[in-house]
Amino acid sequence: MLRSTVVLLLSGLVAAAGPALLASPAVQAHAAITERGVVDLEDHLQGTIVAVDSDTITVKTMTGDGEKKVKIPPEATVQVNGQMATIEDLRVGHLVNVMASGSGSELVAVFVDARSQM
Repeated sequence: MLRSTVVLLLSGLVAAAGPALLASPAVQAHAAITERGVVDLEDHLQGTIVAVDSDTITVKTMTGDGEKKVKIPPEATVQVNGQMATIEDLRVGHLVNVMASGSGSELVAVFVDARSQM
């Protein structure tokens, strides 16, 4: 019952907001709207950056399933310590949350949120 209420509420918000919500960079960067109007989050990865290349980061995951390479395309949203950034601003040792599409060795970032360890 609660789940269907949330889905209906979300569907109503999407319908009421119309094109403005769908055009929002946040919605486009962080989620995909399905045919039913339900928001589906992309794959989520958390961990520590252990390598940074020109267009890829390697993340040691917090879940203990090893290291994952994630391609960072130019259109990906990157933040470091809450500020807009680019892949050049990412550093080994940053704690990172990544929303990506794909799976296995073919992860492509949509959103990267990195934080310096304190």
